[in-house]
Amino acid sequence: MSIARARAGMAALGLAGMLSLSAVMTLSGSRVEPVDGSAAAASAGLATVDQVNPTADVRVAAVDGAGTSCTAQAPCDSATAISKATPGSVVALLPGSYPKQDIAATALPASVEAPVVLRPAGEGLVEIDGVNLKAPGIRLEGLRMTGTVYVHPSAVGTSLRGLHVDGAGVFLRSDDSEVLDSVIENGSGVDGLQIKEGDGILVQGNTIRFFDATVGHLHADCLQLFDVRNVTIRGNSLHDCDNASIIFSPGAGLGIENVLLEGNFVTGCRTVGELCRGGTAIDLRENAQDVTVRNNTFAGGSVRIAQLPGLVNDRNVFGYLSSCSTPMTNSIVDRWNEGLCRVPDAVGSDGNRQGSPEYVDQGAVDFHVSASARESVQISPVQVAARNVRVPAVDFDGELLTAGTAGADEPGGVPAAPDSVESPAVVPPTGAPASDDVVGEGPGADETDSEGAGSSSGQPAAPTGEPAPTTGIALVRTAEPLSGLAVFTAEATGGPVTNARFSVPGRALSLPAQSVDGGLTWTARIDTRLVADGTYPVLAVAVDAAGELVSSPQEMFEVDN
Repeated sequence: MSIARARAGMAALGLAGMLSLSAVMTLSGSRVEPVDGSAAAASAGLATVDQVNPTADVRVAAVDGAGTSCTAQAPCDSATAISKATPGSVVALLPGSYPKQDIAATALPASVEAPVVLRPAGEGLVEIDGVNLKAPGIRLEGLRMTGTVYVHPSAVGTSLRGLHVDGAGVFLRSDDSEVLDSVIENGSGVDGLQIKEGDGILVQGNTIRFFDATVGHLHADCLQLFDVRNVTIRGNSLHDCDNASIIFSPGAGLGIENVLLEGNFVTGCRTVGELCRGGTAIDLRENAQDVTVRNNTFAGGSVRIAQLPGLVNDRNVFGYLSSCSTPMTNSIVDRWNEGLCRVPDAVGSDGNRQGSPEYVDQGAVDFHVSASARESVQISPVQVAARNVRVPAVDFDGELLTAGTAGADEPGGVPAAPDSVESPAVVPPTGAPASDDVVGEGPGADETDSEGAGSSSGQPAAPTGEPAPTTGIALVRTAEPLSGLAVFTAEATGGPVTNARFSVPGRALSLPAQSVDGGLTWTARIDTRLVADGTYPVLAVAVDAAGELVSSPQEMFEVDN
């Protein structure tokens, strides 16, 4: 098993990977025309193109680039920059509208551990008319796509982070790949995200919406899966797709195996019409096994879930059941097909009940529940065996869920911004130590299992009679107000930490940090122009040597552009 596949499998199992997060680049819909490469290089602030990793090999490209220097002073074209890239290289794209990119190979094959990263060079919008990706280990980050993103099976270890795919879809066919913190919207006769024949996939923190069937003869889904294994779908907002928000399809009959759906906000067509006619919330009825659907909010649209081998359907909120025989536990059902039954078979038993949760703003696809409305999503849970996931579960915002909460939001947490292009829903990716152990799930099961209790952290023990040093992390204040490109910095206290990130609770930002000094100092870059002016709470979070989460005190930062 590759490291990347193990990582994706761990993400399907629990919490330990919570901090491997990508920066959110929420892009506007405005078009940027090609600009002169030299002028753009001067204005784009290329000194900051890779502040997080200043030792990276950076190759600069422009729409009208030429030659082979690929520097800020003499940018080359994108094809040349990519062909010269080696594992760990950054291909920095100057602002402009690029043609479709066919990425067949890099100078040396990249990997998840040492990717080739394509991202904007400093300021300005980079727009690309689609990507045809065949090379392994490519990370596309912070780009606007106006054409199809097609990831071939040979592109093992692909990472799509912070993209805005507008008017097209993403077709993912490769193993050990991920789609994170992106907005995919406004397609016609095409699926938003279609995953086929992949193994080890993470889909997290994305907004996928507004896919219709007015062009061509194919139905349109937000997310379609077939012939895949080991997939985690967590913390996404999916809505307003003509056929279904989530659909498990038969494909070539190879089957779908080991899928975790957790912490998603899902609804069908908010307005039924030509652009959105069917609007099924989830269709999970065939050719799948070992699927766990837990702590999701399916606020609207029909729910079609059949009894399948290894199915766990637990602690969800269902706005409408189309079948009275839907198998489920510890869930809340608002309405159902009363033409088929007076009460669904499972309601009133196995921890299930009827109820109408009180959302912050259902019309805006904000399915958070305020602390005052906590009772509307409370259940009295019964124990359920979950064979293919580990506890604890996390909600839409990455907060730990208690065993008595149904749906995708733990009431009382800081709500995320309403679903919009300006602030798509984002949740930190999560994972857990790789393990094939069966872990029970039920009351009290949302605490970390005790399997590793007392295990060595790999650090020398403190001398007898002396307290062990306390490891933590602290924010370093920066000049304020923040504007343009800004760098957040945090310093570890009491020893190095790992997997650090900067989080803006309740907003669409959660930035991965990097360290060049062994885990003592962590930095991350953000383009503050991608968020509205205002004052934001920021904290740093990391993992200490014992594997425990540590965080800094929350501090307020002002953004003023």
